Order: sequence, then structure tokens, then C-alpha cells
Amino acid sequence: MEEKLKDVDTVDDLIALFKKLDKNDDGEIPVPEFKTYMLTMGSKLAPEEIDAMIKEAGGDTSGVIDIASFCERLCP
Repeated sequence: MEEKLKDVDTVDDLIALFKKLDKNDDGEIPVPEFKTYMLTMGSKLAPEEIDAMIKEAGGDTSGVIDIASFCERLCP
């Protein structure tokens, strides 16, 4: 996954990218919206990769992804 994110320089850059999905500005993205975005973004990911990202973000149990903590874990 880090290879696919190497165009993003910082955690803040990644947060800004995902904030576009945060429709109610609460710092979270519902898992279904995240999955849809990740399946259709420019560098398409395999469903297994998306599921692994959601699990890493804790969204598999809570139903939402906390943008800041997810980006901190994900950013290379």
C-alpha cells in the first residue's frame, strides 16, 4: 500500500485527501463510502487490499474510519 501512496508527502496531505469524503466534517468516513471511493479512485485497489485497510483503520468493528488516526498509521 505504501507504494501506492508515495505521491502523498505527509500525513497532512493524506488527511486532506480523505477529508473530501467527510461530508459532515466530523473526522470520520463511513466504511461503505470509503470502500466505494477506494474501489473507484485512480489507482484502483483490489477488494482484499481495501478490506485490509479498513481492518487496519478499525472500521471493520466500528463502521467508520477515523481519518487522522488512519492516515497516521498509513502514511509512509
